[in-house]
Amino acid sequence: SIIFSGQSGAGAGGMKRNGPLVLGRWRPCAREPALCPGLVWLERAADLLQVQRNFAGALAACERGLEWLGRQPGGSAPRAADIRASLCAMGLQALAERRQWRRAWDWLLQQYGSPDRIPAALLQLW
Repeated sequence: SIIFSGQSGAGAGGMKRNGPLVLGRWRPCAREPALCPGLVWLERAADLLQVQRNFAGALAACERGLEWLGRQPGGSAPRAADIRASLCAMGLQALAERRQWRRAWDWLLQQYGSPDRIPAALLQLW
């Protein structure tokens, strides 16, 4: 499966991480009292993708999480960037499982707007 992991500090592409994403579960840092809705969608997408093997449902959950991030003030904050990249990685995996690679590039561009804004870690999945 394709899920970002890393310890606190700078991660792939210089993104700052607050904790690793392990088996579809983000372990928030101690100063963070509750999961934000973006993380709830991330966990839901991971469950659908990895456990239930419901690829269409996983893609839909990724898209809902991405929609939520797009509506939030500070949606470009480092934490939001990590969540966006993780949702996109799972979305790409869901598209690959459905053999929809032709759609994947356009889907990714829709999330980031232009190729130069796509994190290197996501481009490496290509």
